[in-house]
Amino acid sequence: SSMSNYMIEHLKKKNINEFIGNYSKKGLVGLKNLGNTCFMNSAIQCLSNCELLTKFLLSQYYDKFREKINCTSKYSSGGAIANSYSNLLKRLWGESKSYISPYEFYKTFISYVKIFDDYSQHDSHEMLIYLLEKLHEDLNRNNEKKYIELSEQQPDENDIDASNRWWESYLRRDDSIIMDLFSGQYKSTLRCPFCDKISIT
Repeated sequence: SSMSNYMIEHLKKKNINEFIGNYSKKGLVGLKNLGNTCFMNSAIQCLSNCELLTKFLLSQYYDKFREKINCTSKYSSGGAIANSYSNLLKRLWGESKSYISPYEFYKTFISYVKIFDDYSQHDSHEMLIYLLEKLHEDLNRNNEKKYIELSEQQPDENDIDASNRWWESYLRRDDSIIMDLFSGQYKSTLRCPFCDKISIT
């Protein structure tokens, strides 16, 4: 939407120093291992350095968004994960300590994503995917996920028109800053080996 485009362009122009204290270590803060949670710490450190998302979660934009946070989606945590992650970022970027404990975030996260609730090793990439998914659902601007059936690309439809049609329909269900920053499209072409029909989505 034009509002999200404006917000992202505005955040791009801002220096991250405007969102953190004078004595900040500027994100160069370690995370305590809570017992085989290095997979989580690695994912958090990577995501924390995605500057536009971090600026958003430290900004007044997010403070205003909290009032409209997605509490109705069965896929979201009602804002608990987004709020907990935002609080963790405030400590990672705003404190002068050499390391902090991510315990509060970990407890919040595992209360909604049970597969990580065992203090054993897990895959960092898997953690990152689940975290992005939960942040997306908490920050989704659409409270309802109405099913939209989409037809494949039509013979008289060019790639750009088909792409725009699919993308607009997608955003009617899934529209968040996570989508703004991390999503894209790919074209899938399937050819039937028996009749040579080509299906493009």
